[in-house]
Amino acid sequence: MEKNKDNLLLSISGLSINEIRDVIGKNKIGIRTDFLGPVSILSMTGPHFGDRYGILSQLLTSLEEQNIEPIALSCTVASISCILNSGYEPEAIEAIKQRFEIPHVVNKAS
Repeated sequence: MEKNKDNLLLSISGLSINEIRDVIGKNKIGIRTDFLGPVSILSMTGPHFGDRYGILSQLLTSLEEQNIEPIALSCTVASISCILNSGYEPEAIEAIKQRFEIPHVVNKAS
């Protein structure tokens, strides 16, 4: 990916790189294609993302501290999705656990 250029990122599963190239090539829209993969998508959802500022900043700081560079980010009022190179999932999850309170399931005895 070229920095300081407009980039369109697509995350597509279930198709081979050749199939994707065929589809993009048939459109003849004059774009250069680069393929990254495999990748993983990390998603965080919370009811208060829209009224609390700095959540994305905290996420990026936690990833940066582990030398994990996101490929792409998507943010909505209630969620953040982050595309990472595959293989960084354990480090990313641990970094997030150190910065955020993560709910977990507790099994209660009957």
